[in-house]
Amino acid sequence: MRAVAPAPASGPVTGLADAARRVPGATEARVRVERYVMPGGGSQAAVYVAGTQAVSGGAGDPFDMRSNLELYTGERSASLAAVELALREAGVGPGEPVHVFGHSQGAMLASALALEGTYDVQTLVTYGSPVEAAVPESVLSVGIRHVDDPVAGLAGGGHAETVGAPGSFIAERVADPAGGVHDLTLAAHGIERYAETAAMVDASHDPRAAALRELWTTLGAAERVEVTEYAADRGGG
Repeated sequence: MRAVAPAPASGPVTGLADAARRVPGATEARVRVERYVMPGGGSQAAVYVAGTQAVSGGAGDPFDMRSNLELYTGERSASLAAVELALREAGVGPGEPVHVFGHSQGAMLASALALEGTYDVQTLVTYGSPVEAAVPESVLSVGIRHVDDPVAGLAGGGHAETVGAPGSFIAERVADPAGGVHDLTLAAHGIERYAETAAMVDASHDPRAAALRELWTTLGAAERVEVTEYAADRGGG
């Protein structure tokens, strides 16, 4: 685990689409931690977790298929250890409010953080998650899903009722109504396509998203935002 130069996105996160664009993965970064220093003291953290980056399960990037299988079956993974280490390195304490955003494998990792209780996870936002976590009523849970995303389809029918705090919801659509051979590239699973869907939710003024809008307002009042991004290595920790 090592800190790397953060992506250029700066200032407080402003919406679901902005959060999706902050999810790392295009460079060597795998975890982005934003510390929001709030007026009057105290801080909150926003954490963004990348999706799968490698196929092999040997030495190298822990955001690989081996970690996918471990997380999907409820086991711990090297990528989860990397996320937890990133939080510690960034100085996030157990009692600090944490808001977690993740895509694909990162969505499973974000869900694991919300379930294990080590951190005070208050918000869980997932994009294209292959699982639907039964988070407690203290966690605002928002899932962005594509009907034609086979990875998101691994979550099955989900829960009979919405889980999480009041204001939790799932938003889904067909990302590519035309379909075709290009579906083999999992285009509907890409974070760029999920950012498009997230922007639709941001622009919809859906009353279900009121709790999210309150979150953006709260974080927007921060006196400053401290940003660190981390790369991870399965062999080096």
